[in-house]
Amino acid sequence: MLIRVDPQNPKESMIKAASGMASMGELIIFPTDTIYGIGTSSYSQAGVMRLFASKKRSQTKPLGVFMSGIGQLVEHCVISEAQERFLSSIWPGPVTCVFLRQPKSRMLTTPLKTQPPTVAVRIPDNLVCKMLVGLLGHPLLQTSVNISGLPHGSHNELLYYYERFADAMIDGGPEKESLPSTVISLAGPDAKLVREGSVSWESLKSKLLEFGIGSAD
Repeated sequence: MLIRVDPQNPKESMIKAASGMASMGELIIFPTDTIYGIGTSSYSQAGVMRLFASKKRSQTKPLGVFMSGIGQLVEHCVISEAQERFLSSIWPGPVTCVFLRQPKSRMLTTPLKTQPPTVAVRIPDNLVCKMLVGLLGHPLLQTSVNISGLPHGSHNELLYYYERFADAMIDGGPEKESLPSTVISLAGPDAKLVREGSVSWESLKSKLLEFGIGSAD
């Protein structure tokens, strides 16, 4: 199913169709505030296995999730009050944060029976993507639209990937040139840089300090 939307004014009924497919473990391609992603329900074992297979990704390398808000984050991850205030100042946006997961969380980030102790989370600043995750009602397991180890492709290549691997694509038009998200870890006492992307580590360190959170260089 190819779903063409106005990225500035998407119809909820169209996004709801895609979220329903994701909830059943089907693979959906969608726009974000950085590059296009592909995802499925983090509660669907079958969907998670299909997503890893489509990426040709090792099952020992977990994927990240998109969430709808801080409330959902608290439900699934271990987070301090200072971290919550910090996140409210940078999200939605292109910063991915790694947290310890709550033992009770049902999220799957790999197809393996034993899930890793941490999870990478982001709340993207894209209306279509936020609507998709909100309508799903739980974390969306997601990754970039490419084979693991290969570069992200053009918009035409996205359509090719959709035809080969995905069940639906929400087409919001060509993406803007963008770096991937910056990734930091908040799983320990001090924040650590995992990967620098569209937001500089220096600016994040200053923001962390505002909320009393240390950083390790």
